[in-house]
Amino acid sequence: MIDLEEVWRRREAEINPDLFGPKSRDIFTPDQDIFVAFGVTDPDPYWLSHGILDFAPTVQRSSPERVLRF
Repeated sequence: MIDLEEVWRRREAEINPDLFGPKSRDIFTPDQDIFVAFGVTDPDPYWLSHGILDFAPTVQRSSPERVLRF
């Protein structure tokens, strides 16, 4: 059985680069200020623990707005 750390490692080292190209920045978590900027003054605390991965556009994927959901 693969543990969660191995799943994350594979995602970071193999899957995401194959799908999106090299990372632009390391993973970061949103803070309260990001939500306030969009008019949300009381975000669900669940969202504050999510990570965001940033990938710049590539030749194969020119739009930074493409979202892949699993």
